[in-house]
Amino acid sequence: MNNTRAEAIAITTAALNTTAITTQGSQTTAANHAGGELLVYCPELGSGGNAHDCVALGNLHWQLLSEATENKAEAVQANWQSGCIDDLKQQIEARGQASTRTLKPQPVTLLLPSHCLLSGSLTLPKAQRRHLHKALPFLIEEFLASDVDQFHIAYQPRLQQGELEVYYHAISKQLLNELQDSFNGAHTQLKAIYSETQWLLAQQQPKPQQGSEASSAQHRLWLLDSPEPLEQQWLVSQSTVGLNSGQSARLQRDALPTALQALTKHDADLGILCQASPVLLSEAERSTLNTYPDTELQDCPAVCMPETSTSAMALARLAQQSDHNLLQGDYRPSNKSSSKSALWPALAAGLGIFFVLQSGYWLASGWYFEQQQQHIASQTEALYREYFPQDKRIINIRRQAQSHLRQSAQGDGVFLPLLRHFASVWREQPASFSLEQLRYQQSRDQLLITLKADSIASLDTLTRKLSHSGLKAKLLSAKEVDTDSSSSSVATKFQASISLNRGQHLSQR
Repeated sequence: MNNTRAEAIAITTAALNTTAITTQGSQTTAANHAGGELLVYCPELGSGGNAHDCVALGNLHWQLLSEATENKAEAVQANWQSGCIDDLKQQIEARGQASTRTLKPQPVTLLLPSHCLLSGSLTLPKAQRRHLHKALPFLIEEFLASDVDQFHIAYQPRLQQGELEVYYHAISKQLLNELQDSFNGAHTQLKAIYSETQWLLAQQQPKPQQGSEASSAQHRLWLLDSPEPLEQQWLVSQSTVGLNSGQSARLQRDALPTALQALTKHDADLGILCQASPVLLSEAERSTLNTYPDTELQDCPAVCMPETSTSAMALARLAQQSDHNLLQGDYRPSNKSSSKSALWPALAAGLGIFFVLQSGYWLASGWYFEQQQQHIASQTEALYREYFPQDKRIINIRRQAQSHLRQSAQGDGVFLPLLRHFASVWREQPASFSLEQLRYQQSRDQLLITLKADSIASLDTLTRKLSHSGLKAKLLSAKEVDTDSSSSSVATKFQASISLNRGQHLSQR
């Protein structure tokens, strides 16, 4: 049985990879199918519950959506085609020699029946959005038939009135892996997977006053159109909003009353929208629907295999938001193209150019900062020689300067108290004073101050203020000096000597 199933998958994949499958009795080249998207509907796909029979691709329906359908002949070729494994096998043998033209991989979109998925919705606090990816599997674990680790969960979070409405689809990882193995090949690439419910919702044009995603929640019923009466079933979906739906299920036609009772019991406030062909809908079913006052009946067929224009419109609506695609997370399709190998040389060249530019920047920065360091070092040495001219040999400016400062602070510690006293008096003087020089003679414990003032009276006032708390200030000299020729002001320069007897302490002001 496993060999038969493996052979069926291989034959089906090979047939789809040709991208030029024809109906029986006709032969079409691969060139007619270049540049389109392949839409594949799998109505009888297994649910994945049995590990020995996970995927059954024996009954497929496919449609090619060309990029340009202005030509009527191309539109005819884009009609839905159906076939079983034997038919596909005969078509592969009939093609014989395939076209030698190199084509890009054909993007494939799969439509899965509702029984392959577990769909539903949850309402959570807004704060749970950050940890939703980790918390969602545990929130729906009780609804799954097997261990949650065996399922891939795709979800669409929506903020509704301050709460987080989460619509999810749980699908078997084994099923997804086999689908990817079947449809990812040299000629095809699996682009997206949508559920049957999403596909039917996307075919409906939104009402102008509501918008595609802003419509109110409602239950949905579809009577699936099929040429075989035994294959006509009801598709039921709870709490649909836009392209999102709650729990979905397929039911036999005689189960309609039970389905309506379950829907109204679950959410009695929500209306029910039923879409069914007037030809297929029986009088008994109409009577059952009319017993529910909030039921709206649309007399139009629910078609899972619509015409080309409707399929293109529905796919465009689904592709507007990536979270509608079931291929999320680890199953997100990778962008493969024939030019992928050319990316590595371009990337290497870009990295090489960046390395050369960065190396040049480092070299230029090193040279610039070295010049700045040398300039600062020369300025520091000149300043040191100005303050300490007695040092003829300079070995380490920092250590030698620290040594001079320690020596000035030793002994009775006269210099710093004198300086603090002078600073406290100087801060109180007006702006007419201009300090030119401070010089300390350690041998005489004397601080010499050179400044400019506007009058002799101000100099006498300053001298008296400095003679305070045991300190004696003396005005050594004062003479007039010339100022700028454009100014008539006269500046007075004097030299003041402040001495402190040993053993006395300077009281701070």
